[in-house]
Amino acid sequence: MKTTVSLCLIVKNESDCLARCLESFKDVIDEICILDTGSTDNTVEIALKYGARVELFDWCDDFSKARNQNIKMAKSDWIIVVDADEYLNQDDVSTLINALSKVEYDGFLIKTLNFHQPGTQNYIVNLNQRIFKNNGNFYYKGRIHEQIVAVDNSLRKGGFLPLEVGFYHTGYLKDVRQAKKKNERNLTILENVVRDEPATMFTLFNLANEYSNMKGYEDKSLELYNKAYSFREYNAGFMPKLMVFRIQALLRAKKIDSALEAIEEGLKIFPTFTELVYQRALIEKERNLILKSINSFEECKIMGKPEAKLEFTTKSYEFGPSFYLGEIYYQQQMYKKAYLNYLDALKIDPTKFTLLNVMTDCLLNLGENPVRIVELISHFFDLHQRSHVIYFGNLMNNKNLFPYVLMYFKKDIKRYTMDEKNEILSLLKGLNFSTK
Repeated sequence: MKTTVSLCLIVKNESDCLARCLESFKDVIDEICILDTGSTDNTVEIALKYGARVELFDWCDDFSKARNQNIKMAKSDWIIVVDADEYLNQDDVSTLINALSKVEYDGFLIKTLNFHQPGTQNYIVNLNQRIFKNNGNFYYKGRIHEQIVAVDNSLRKGGFLPLEVGFYHTGYLKDVRQAKKKNERNLTILENVVRDEPATMFTLFNLANEYSNMKGYEDKSLELYNKAYSFREYNAGFMPKLMVFRIQALLRAKKIDSALEAIEEGLKIFPTFTELVYQRALIEKERNLILKSINSFEECKIMGKPEAKLEFTTKSYEFGPSFYLGEIYYQQQMYKKAYLNYLDALKIDPTKFTLLNVMTDCLLNLGENPVRIVELISHFFDLHQRSHVIYFGNLMNNKNLFPYVLMYFKKDIKRYTMDEKNEILSLLKGLNFSTK
């Protein structure tokens, strides 16, 4: 018998992103339950278009009250809780559907992939309890950054299984935060929590995060990170994030030695935390400690992806170490090692065409045959695309290699038909470069 799934959201003025969210889950869910807290745009109309059941809720600066009211609407076997500015990675749809057939678990931990810079694939990973059985055993607690709590005080009753499923989140992008005044709203709630309740490690951590997103509050955020860290509750799920954010705050305050001490302390507690080694490598590079930084970046590549609770960014074990090793080796005129590391970086992120500029320089400095250079570099482009042909032609011309492009295309290149080669050559010749 197929299990059923309810998608639960609390919303307010989400017309710019709600459809994207609902569309991404359409193959997984059976019903949509939306609690609107006061939208003045067409959020409700969009929700109804997708067949959602919508209830209205008077906002009271308490996310848990809203969440708990929202999940009461659900009628399915499973509940998935998302925000409107999140959407499901489509590569994970089948994984999620299969997971929801596993009756032995009470819920699942998924990865929220938080974008912080527009136009990039760089994100910070959070592990969150967003999927749980609709059996009356779970509710939310906390006025902000609310957490799942079990009625019987046991979140591990049947087990919450970490799942390789990603919910992309755009709500931390700077323009989104400013447009929705998230900092002001969150600070108001958090300051009230601090005033009304004993300070906890989690509240101080979240308050520090809000101040770190505001200009002129660097000292305040560092003070709060230090207070949160002083609790030293190493089993807390957010402790790895606290460690990294505190280190970054120390670096912003130019307290480099303190940051290094924090890194080493963190590695004693979490020896497989790749992000800490990456932060150390960046400091060593900045201090021109060449051998140490090389060793640290190489260590990041060897350590690779850590266990789910220690994931921070993929950059720390994928693109970042290879890119910086390429940069270091190039500066040291070790061109073969530079090329190979840049090559690794480009394989991880094929959109970084700018790396081909310095990779071409590496090959020239190594004395590689010019036609061979053209051949190697051409493989990184799809020369069936006009934009790629133009980029490739400009790059080769800037490196005084354009004449060798014509020589290369006179060879028998099996990946192109004669008509395709003629079309590419025609476009290249039309770029007004020297063809002699």
